[in-house]
Amino acid sequence: MVALIVPNFPMVERRAAELGLSFASRQELVADPRILQLIEGEVKRLTSHLAQYESIKRIALLPEDFTYENGALTFTMKLKRRTVEEKYRDVIEQLYSDVAEPRPIVRE
Repeated sequence: MVALIVPNFPMVERRAAELGLSFASRQELVADPRILQLIEGEVKRLTSHLAQYESIKRIALLPEDFTYENGALTFTMKLKRRTVEEKYRDVIEQLYSDVAEPRPIVRE
């Protein structure tokens, strides 16, 4: 299983500052392997009670929230799954690029 994650940026920025890291933008922040490792550690900690087949194996960090304004949410704050799949198609494909597990079907 894979996950697209929008980090809690104030918390991650605080943690990065504690580690002596600085970033000019959210894009730089989510691209840094040290931040990815930090978030992966939290994901593992928070999902340690799940069975192996339920656990998140790979993650991708996204630089922006899912909002109504960017088309990712409906006005009732529900995720527009198809829109997100289309927008992040390349990211999702990369997460599954060398995995032997079945890939999800991304509708066109």
